[in-house]
Amino acid sequence: MKRQLIVIVVCLCMTSSTWSDEGQGGHKMQTGEDLMRMCMVAKVQALSLMCNNYINGYLDAVASGLRKGQFCFGKGDRGRLPMAIAIWLAAHPDYKKKPAPKGLDRVLSEKFSCKK
Repeated sequence: MKRQLIVIVVCLCMTSSTWSDEGQGGHKMQTGEDLMRMCMVAKVQALSLMCNNYINGYLDAVASGLRKGQFCFGKGDRGRLPMAIAIWLAAHPDYKKKPAPKGLDRVLSEKFSCKK
């Protein structure tokens, strides 16, 4: 019970403290830093779930044509996404303050480029 309460408090603090500028309709978009934190702490189940849900939402937007993406996944790549994204964002501090989708555009096109 105590562990669950700590996870909930951490999630609430994280989501309320580090947002980028307000976007359309007053929505505050996640930053690259927010996404990096979610994906790096895979040991905390709630944050790992948030990371995977964010990535899935991004991939759905690409698949539906709402967002352009140029990447291809091989066998097993999907499972490596959270850590690959976190490591890339940590190595590219200029993307930490940018909206998370901009970082995802870049990391996926670099790390998971389509072979010709």
